[in-house]
Amino acid sequence: MLYFDTPLPSSAPASIGLNITRSGVGAAALRVESNPDFAKLFYSTALAAQASNRDITIQMRGITSGYLTIDRIWLAAAE
Repeated sequence: MLYFDTPLPSSAPASIGLNITRSGVGAAALRVESNPDFAKLFYSTALAAQASNRDITIQMRGITSGYLTIDRIWLAAAE
């Protein structure tokens, strides 16, 4: 589970046909057992972002237990 400091408006997923039941909590899900290699890469990318004070972009597609499902992550280039 990943929490965001700014929650996504519940109308945003609905506008593209996704029905989330956990709106307003500012969280998204990543099922480690579904793709352990991606989970490791996701974690290492998030740690690299924190260590280097860089932003990340996270794509979410689909629903997991009422939360948006994390699908991809990108690390911003170093300045």
